[in-house]
Amino acid sequence: MKITYSILKEYCPVALEPKTLADLLTRHGVKVESIEGQGDNTIFEFEITANRPDCLSFIGIAREVALITKTKGRQRPLRSLSVNEDKPRCLPNTNCKFIKILNPKLCPMYIGRIIRDVKVGPSPAWLRNHLESLGLRSINNVVDITNWVLLETGQPLHAFDLDKLSGQQIIVRAASKGENLVAIDAKTYALTPEMLVIADAQKPVALAGIMGGKDTEVTESTKNILLESAYFNPACIRRTSRQLALPTDSSYRFERIVDPKGVATASQRAVGLILELAKGELTGYQSLDYLKYKDRKVTLRTERISRILGITIPVPDIERILTGLGIKILSTQNAKRITHDASRSTLHVLIPSFRPDINQEVDIIEELARIRGYDRIPVTPPCIELKVAQSDKIYDVTRMARSHLVESGYNEAMTNSFLALSEANVWDKNVSVGTEQSNLVGLLAPDGTTDRFLRNNLVRGLLDVFNLNENYLHSEAQKTIKFFEISKTYHKVNTSTKEGFSLGILDNAGFYSLKGAIEGLINVLGLQDKISFTAQNTAIVPKGIQNIVGVNLDNASIGYLGIINKEEASIGVTELDFEAIISRANLAKQYKSFIRLPAVTRDIAVVVPESTAWAQIETISRQALMSSAQDIPLEKIEFFDIYRGKQVPGGHKSIAFSLTFRHPTRTLASGAVDNVVKTVVDALTKDLKATLRA
Repeated sequence: MKITYSILKEYCPVALEPKTLADLLTRHGVKVESIEGQGDNTIFEFEITANRPDCLSFIGIAREVALITKTKGRQRPLRSLSVNEDKPRCLPNTNCKFIKILNPKLCPMYIGRIIRDVKVGPSPAWLRNHLESLGLRSINNVVDITNWVLLETGQPLHAFDLDKLSGQQIIVRAASKGENLVAIDAKTYALTPEMLVIADAQKPVALAGIMGGKDTEVTESTKNILLESAYFNPACIRRTSRQLALPTDSSYRFERIVDPKGVATASQRAVGLILELAKGELTGYQSLDYLKYKDRKVTLRTERISRILGITIPVPDIERILTGLGIKILSTQNAKRITHDASRSTLHVLIPSFRPDINQEVDIIEELARIRGYDRIPVTPPCIELKVAQSDKIYDVTRMARSHLVESGYNEAMTNSFLALSEANVWDKNVSVGTEQSNLVGLLAPDGTTDRFLRNNLVRGLLDVFNLNENYLHSEAQKTIKFFEISKTYHKVNTSTKEGFSLGILDNAGFYSLKGAIEGLINVLGLQDKISFTAQNTAIVPKGIQNIVGVNLDNASIGYLGIINKEEASIGVTELDFEAIISRANLAKQYKSFIRLPAVTRDIAVVVPESTAWAQIETISRQALMSSAQDIPLEKIEFFDIYRGKQVPGGHKSIAFSLTFRHPTRTLASGAVDNVVKTVVDALTKDLKATLRA
């Protein structure tokens, strides 16, 4: 939207410098995108948002300028003629009803005026200069008037050569399939039934709300004209304009909703200018209105203004701003008479038809803030009492567990909480579940055979995820698949249902990779001295899981660790009672002095029966060291190799592990460490019939 400073001053005699005025308007929500030129020749270009069609006109911009600068605008634009509101009588042998609307939903309002014996010619200098200053080419006085009134009022108009209209009538209808229109830009447009056209008795003569046709345009030979002013459905105009890639000044305004009451006003204004500049006689008038526009009434409470904006605006200032915006004040009820509180008043107002964006109380309050100035609203800190959030151990432990497992190369999975009937006894084609249906928690109203039970473990879902991902991994480098899930499981205990919180992990890198992940997680949660792995397992383990090792926390079972053997690999799986882990987790970080003295490490390889688990070796070794009378602290014990081969008897295996010792205050003697290691070997020999491998 463009306007020159000289045109603006014809509607609002403002005295500010152009740059000062531009800054002031921008601060009050009417953004001036650029200014060019100097003095009265300065051109303001505005960036008008889609919800402010009222500012797509000289009068709309002048209204904002007058209110913001507190300047009194002129009541009527310059060079205006009053037109008799009485409907002119039709001349003898003329059609008094020359407009038909076949699509009232797409064109709910149409006003046509017939002016005969016009003298089409060049426009006067003032009109030509104004249009050219805004980048528009002067055509002739009639066409220039329609363009001028569009810019002045925001209402698009179109003038037809009446004698070139077949039947001298207008029919507003949908285009027929296969119809074409040669528009005034000399281009031919293919029309579709979704498009609205202005037609005569035979063919389309204009694209409704977008562009007129070449055949009926007003030229210097035109004697009689039909002036159109209408209200078109915004969505229809937008759709047609986009489909034909034909944006125009008219479509730009119709898309954003024109003023329903401005349709007649703009037509009257244009007729006045035509009679002044092109002479002629007004001989025909017809108006069709299916819109039946109703004024919007809104109640504005000053108390609500204070609550939303945080400031109190005096009632006289409110009334001045509303009046300047074109909002009519119907009545003002002052609560002072009842409550002696003048700050509580209620205003009943009427919203102008040119402001479709104002529909409720808060919209008016937004306008009050904009006009009064956002810079006048004080910045105050929120009146909210800040409290330190209480620590949530469940959240903290779960977050730390997730972070550690992700950093260790595991991906978190979220599996289905329900089981179908076919899944109640089968994990996949190779592994069967030993859980009876009677131990599963069934749904009260199952849908057929799908989703009949709640899951009682996480391993089943993790195996489904594993099978799905295994199908997409082709290279050996991609074969490592690691998943975990922390979620709810459900168990039937007698006649009641128990809800558990479990941690399930799957790792196809093997048993020891998974055991290392568990140990790392336990260390992060501060439970390294409370966890133990034992060959005796008391946790409920579904069938199909082998090499089972029990996982204990404070000597109480919290789950299991085992292997599922598939055709190509052994998959390590574990399921732990995460509630027990949370309850015992120690998240407090304690400072521990760095020991500068060197550690002493001894590697041991023992041959044990095939059935012996690493957990047994670890447990016996720790117990032997604890019972040793010598002050040789164990720093860590680590498994690092397993061997089966020629040097190992059948039915046996060799397990190699390391013992690391370190004393906080003195250097350990090699002989003393060897004596402690011998204690460990003796204990393994006694309890597991182990032999030291050379």
